[in-house]
Amino acid sequence: SSTQTYTASIWVRGSGAVSITLNLDLLSATGNVLGSANGPKVTLNPNTWTEIVITGIKPAPSETAAGLEPNFSGAAKGTVIFWVDMSLTTQ
Repeated sequence: SSTQTYTASIWVRGSGAVSITLNLDLLSATGNVLGSANGPKVTLNPNTWTEIVITGIKPAPSETAAGLEPNFSGAAKGTVIFWVDMSLTTQ
């Protein structure tokens, strides 16, 4: 429903220091990107699970699907990155 507000979240961990931004694309029923929401850029402490959250997401009526995308940057060669529990829930 277009009256709902959503929260996107993901848990991430890297074997070394790495920066991450969580992006949410709001899509039409046919997969066209109509809007987006971006979380803060966070630098992870090595080997520490960190939750990244975007709150207050209010899709338009035409935005019927969503795609979540973790974007990583600044990792040294050989850094291993994990992510789990990516979710989009109503508030």
